Amino acid sequence: MKNRIQWILVGCVIGAFGISIPLGIKILNSSYHYSEFDTFYTAKIGNDTIYGISFFEYAGFGLMQPNKWKIVLKEEDGDSVILYQRQSLFQESIPYRPQIESRPDGIIIRDGINTIRLSIDKMKTSKPNQSLQTKNRYVTECAPSPTYRASAIRV
Repeated sequence: MKNRIQWILVGCVIGAFGISIPLGIKILNSSYHYSEFDTFYTAKIGNDTIYGISFFEYAGFGLMQPNKWKIVLKEEDGDSVILYQRQSLFQESIPYRPQIESRPDGIIIRDGINTIRLSIDKMKTSKPNQSLQTKNRYVTECAPSPTYRASAIRV
């Protein structure tokens, strides 16, 4: 009787490992990870804010993934646009952060390899149309939100 219980216990342990190990590998390989380390740059252009963010992002197991940095334009209404993104070199001991210079018409990014000049112009949009009355309901057609036009020049 004791021998039979031991074999059942060993079979349960082997079965648990047989199920949990492949399931754990699948979970590690199919997950998405994102975490921000640092906001290393902040500047205002008009009513909008530009942020330089150092972050770590990977899908799957993520072994030996380098960290990345991006430059984000956050509009006054809360929307954000990624202007530029780059990852560190492989096994770089101290991740390089770009030099960012903001000007009234745009920004200049020096990332150690390229110098990029982004000019940011807010495009004008039309005003909302007048309200139309149909069957005691008011319908207002709104213009799309302001958009940006960005041009990049490598120097």
